[in-house]
Amino acid sequence: MPEDKVLVFDTTLRDGEQAPGASLSIPQKLEIAQQLATLGVDIIEAGFPVSSPGQFEATRLIAEEVQGPVIAGLARTVAKDIEAAAKALEPAKRWRIHTFTSSSPQHVKHMLRMTLEEVLTKAVDRGTILLIVYAAFSVGMTEHIWSSVQPWRVVAVAVVSTVLLGIVLGITAMTGRLARLDRGDTIVLVFCGSKKSLASGLPMALVLFPPATVGLIMLPLMLFHQIQLFVCAVIASRLSRSGEVEAGNRA
Repeated sequence: MPEDKVLVFDTTLRDGEQAPGASLSIPQKLEIAQQLATLGVDIIEAGFPVSSPGQFEATRLIAEEVQGPVIAGLARTVAKDIEAAAKALEPAKRWRIHTFTSSSPQHVKHMLRMTLEEVLTKAVDRGTILLIVYAAFSVGMTEHIWSSVQPWRVVAVAVVSTVLLGIVLGITAMTGRLARLDRGDTIVLVFCGSKKSLASGLPMALVLFPPATVGLIMLPLMLFHQIQLFVCAVIASRLSRSGEVEAGNRA
């Protein structure tokens, strides 16, 4: 690509819906995207997949049907947004994920209720993790593992991952009790003992295994990672409530 080439990034299908009365149906979005491709637009932002089922379906349909331009999906710097965008864009031959973080003084003060320094720290922290998650899903999609692996095998891997997570959580909790650790140390042991993250797994896989096999090898870890996040979030919420109750009883 020439260094002086200007790329046209069109946001009609997302920003164009922000005006009152400008809501588009999925067939209308597809028609507009096809016309934009005919005009020679370089990049089409097809939608915000995580925001609604309609946005997800529209983005995926455009990724399947429209040839030529790079198809982009919008996402915040949170894992569920990146994963939804990656899944919606999977059929596209050329695609990208357009990420954003609210950073204006009004957003920071009134919506995020954080200082600018806290926003920047959070963005860097999440951004690093999301880049790794993005790399894992990119490897998976370029090697077509989601379409090549039969659904029942994915379900089987998810079930096995859930069982393994349950066993690890049970062992670490029992170890904490046998060692007579206090409540805080036991919680740390339970969460740290079950943590198997893409942040460490993907770099190790890229070093240890041939690139052509990394996508399939990473599939169980990707599933385990998501199950772990969900289960541990539920456990953390319950522990927080029980801690508040204990504190209230002591008071």
